[in-house]
Amino acid sequence: MSAYRTLAPWAELFRSGNSVTGIFGVALGSILASQGLPSGDFAIITALHCLSVMTFMFSWNALNDYMDIEIDRINRPDRPSPRGRFLKLQLVGILLLQSLGPLSDSRSLRLP
Repeated sequence: MSAYRTLAPWAELFRSGNSVTGIFGVALGSILASQGLPSGDFAIITALHCLSVMTFMFSWNALNDYMDIEIDRINRPDRPSPRGRFLKLQLVGILLLQSLGPLSDSRSLRLP
């Protein structure tokens, strides 16, 4: 099985194209707030915020597909969940795994 064939349904489930806009929003906000490209600790914090926003958007889109699977079978049959690419149990597992991120202790990130 090719990597594309394996990853394409996940990218579609997470709507990765839409989630990239979150990264650009955080990066642009950081550039505007610092009046230039962030550097040092501020660059690390910006990168972590970008990652946080992206994973939040991934999980939100997965949650939306889980909650709306019956509606999407009628209105959006092209999405991976109504097509049967993911079982409801898989979607619950994805949501549980992604919910662990915010529970991690930010103090474990020892910034210089």
